[in-house]
Amino acid sequence: MSVAKTFKNSNAGKVLALAVEHFGGNKEDFERVIALALEKEILKPSKAKDPKDPSAPKEKKQTKANKYRAFQRWCLVFAVWEGLPKYNRKKMKAIWSAYSDEEMDEWQRVAEELEKGVNIRDIPNKPELAVPDNYNSGDESGSESEGDNE
Repeated sequence: MSVAKTFKNSNAGKVLALAVEHFGGNKEDFERVIALALEKEILKPSKAKDPKDPSAPKEKKQTKANKYRAFQRWCLVFAVWEGLPKYNRKKMKAIWSAYSDEEMDEWQRVAEELEKGVNIRDIPNKPELAVPDNYNSGDESGSESEGDNE
């Protein structure tokens, strides 16, 4: 086992080389000192890397289109576009829970488009952001922590 290839460039390696050189040693003496330091566990051996086959196909990162994440992203953009206060978590959950299964499928389609790299503003036919009538909006600030103060 040997030390890392960059050991000779490290401060410890430079000091060791300087000491060996100062006392009239050569490269073989330097190697013997390193071997002794490894034997006495003053230095730790480098970890062998697993050689990877460069011709092997790279693993494809599996991504999962998240429809709620797409919905949240649109809520933020929509609020800025319309000049509304930022939707807080409570309001977003109320809108989300009011959606039908068909509208949920549409958000899945939007999420898949986002995964392809399309800008959310350029995706047509997104479901409406309609706040349900039974939503009690006592606090319109965008802060999550302030929404519970009643």
